[in-house]
Amino acid sequence: MGKLYRSIFVDIHKIAAFIGDQIPAGSRCLDIGGGDGMIVSAMLEQRPDLHVTMTDIAPNIGSFIDPKFLDRVMLHPATTAKSVAGTGRSFNAITIADVLHHVPADARSMFWSDLREICRDTGCRTIIVKDVCPGTLRGFLSLMCDRYITGDRHVTLIRPDDMIADIKHIFQTDAVDISHSEPDKANYCLVVNLK
Repeated sequence: MGKLYRSIFVDIHKIAAFIGDQIPAGSRCLDIGGGDGMIVSAMLEQRPDLHVTMTDIAPNIGSFIDPKFLDRVMLHPATTAKSVAGTGRSFNAITIADVLHHVPADARSMFWSDLREICRDTGCRTIIVKDVCPGTLRGFLSLMCDRYITGDRHVTLIRPDDMIADIKHIFQTDAVDISHSEPDKANYCLVVNLK
């Protein structure tokens, strides 16, 4: 039922394929705010060479990860990404799917500043962010679902250009290359490569 419900808002396999294509072979990935793990599971299906560490402040995560992938996933529920990064582990890529629109607008600069530190501490050079475009039917339905079904009354969708500006402000314009793609209608991905 969960997969059918999710399909209204996003084609998980298209998104997972796009994200997976951005990650180098044999990578260790840090997935921030992975939630139920549906995208991570689809990505692991397509990329048997990847290992993923999922972190989320929620107490229960990874419920949609196929059990056959559990040997390639480390779950850290009720844990911040900063605390995982502080353990001395290294990561080749960081994935962040449908997280930023839940971060209050006045806390987003801190989110990106923390992420810059995480990249420095873990050696990560690639960040892939997936979010939902405002001003689209799917975006509107997603927003209403978050506000009135899941209960996050403060959710706010972010235009890709605004997110790019935030990233460039925190990471410094000359230190990042950012590409923008829309692999599934109304669902966009930013690929941030640190120089």
